[in-house]
Amino acid sequence: MNRYPLWKYLLIVAVVALGFTYAAPNLYAPDPAIQISGQSGAMVMDQAVLDKALSRLNDADIAYFGESLDDKSVLIRLKDGAQQLAAKRQIQEALGLEYVVALNLADNTPDALASMGATPMKLGLDLSGGVHFLMQVDTDSVITKHLETQLNEIKKALRESKTRYKKARLEGSELVFTFADAEQRDEAQSLVRRDFRDLLPLTSDTGEEGQAYRLSLSLSEVALKEKIDYAVGQNLTTLRNRVNELGVSEPIVQ
Repeated sequence: MNRYPLWKYLLIVAVVALGFTYAAPNLYAPDPAIQISGQSGAMVMDQAVLDKALSRLNDADIAYFGESLDDKSVLIRLKDGAQQLAAKRQIQEALGLEYVVALNLADNTPDALASMGATPMKLGLDLSGGVHFLMQVDTDSVITKHLETQLNEIKKALRESKTRYKKARLEGSELVFTFADAEQRDEAQSLVRRDFRDLLPLTSDTGEEGQAYRLSLSLSEVALKEKIDYAVGQNLTTLRNRVNELGVSEPIVQ
């Protein structure tokens, strides 16, 4: 004998069906994706940006299967999550630093469910496996600043030793000094070999001034590696300190 009225059973079925409907998006795992936006909010994303990004992915043999475009961002879905970092690097190189290229997870909820307002539950860091943070160190700027410092120090040392030079400048990754005669240049070369041992001197008897005597200085491979390792190490130390201040459990910073 039925002890409860029919409407109660219908209510239970309706609640269960409604709960399942709005929980169903959690069954669809998000797709690994790359999101592209402008450094400035005024930048508008267009088809040309999307085509350039897709062309670079094709050249790099990185598989993708879906893309979307609006005025503010571009979203490209990838078939393999393990290729996200490689895809980000390729697209960033293709588009340049005017664009922000970020790793993302694209919602995979079916349109029928999305039209009803059903969305997957947002997982916290503890449930989603934590957060991955990639920091890039601008090693080119580190080397340039070091060479500028070396340039000023060498100019000061040359003045103190009364070694006269005509011009001193930074050209790319080299310090270039020009002299009026070979004697002055050779004195400068001896000074560099003695006091600036991380620099490799290279002499030349022709330059922009016709018959100028040039002395070109570049960092040795050992010194270059030391400067880059030091810069990366300093940034890792800073990052570790910031992470420790947040009280994150079992962080891995490498």
